Amino acid sequence: MSFLKRDHIISVRVSQDEYDRVERVSREHGAASVSDFVRRVVTNAKLSALIADATDHALLTHVAALQRQVDSLTRLVEQMRHHGAGSTDPALGSAIPASELAGGSPRDL
Repeated sequence: MSFLKRDHIISVRVSQDEYDRVERVSREHGAASVSDFVRRVVTNAKLSALIADATDHALLTHVAALQRQVDSLTRLVEQMRHHGAGSTDPALGSAIPASELAGGSPRDL
């Protein structure tokens, strides 16, 4: 078996999260090392897409979780609005919390 002589080095700094992702994907694809995997990725567009897909999946998962939280908060605000959590001041056009109607302030809560 002959080895290809490699005499050029490319150095790139990555965050710990980025390195962990590349390391995980390289193991999943049977690379001998992260260096070997990165070498194959930069010389092969199809392998480059694997890294992008892993990153896209993580990002989409995070965005979906955030969307669920926003939806939940939106439902909560709508419930509070429809159940009269206070009185409406026509000049402000917004609900006045019951604690303020009773003479308290939000800081007292």
